Amino acid sequence: MTLSLLDAPKPLLRAIRAELGPEFVNDQQRRFFDCRAPEVLYSGAFGAGKSRIGCEKAYWLSQRYPGIPIGIFPKYAVTIRQSTQETLFRDVVPRGSGTWNGTTRTYRFHNGSKIMFFGLDPDIITGLPRIGSVELGWAFIDEAAECNEADWVQVQGRLRWPGIPYHQIAGATNPASPLHWLKKRFTPPTNDRVYLHATTLDNPRLPADYIVN
Repeated sequence: MTLSLLDAPKPLLRAIRAELGPEFVNDQQRRFFDCRAPEVLYSGAFGAGKSRIGCEKAYWLSQRYPGIPIGIFPKYAVTIRQSTQETLFRDVVPRGSGTWNGTTRTYRFHNGSKIMFFGLDPDIITGLPRIGSVELGWAFIDEAAECNEADWVQVQGRLRWPGIPYHQIAGATNPASPLHWLKKRFTPPTNDRVYLHATTLDNPRLPADYIVN
């Protein structure tokens, strides 16, 4: 009798996925996942798979480098539950991989890694994000166009956890004005700042009626 991967025990399937990474719906997702540049930005319309690949990379890194602290940042703390957090736990992280602390918005994996959610709401006195002195190995800012450059720099300054061979701040955004600071920061692209762009049509898994609408 011939067995397939679908017949494998769930712990083994999780181990294989953690080692190999996700399936990619387009080349931009693959390049984002593989990118080790200090800064990478994935720009695209709705349905281009931006938030999903950010969550996939966060999960893969958490399994590849035990003990790594990872930060995921929307602009406003109030949107965390309805945005990237939902994508991470609904579509990416297997059930039973760790424990969730709703007070600190931290998911701790059994291998010691953790994914933390932070809002980038400005402090009323300093005007800067209230993210404290947290130490990170990797950071992902979702809907980065809602943030300002000071937010980006503040998060980048937290990338100092020593247990990873590279540090990276990654962002996902809808296309913005040519005058937006993100456009200026990533134009032209360099070895240190990688810019990726996808359209809705670049995701072949979307339903036909979604693309038409």
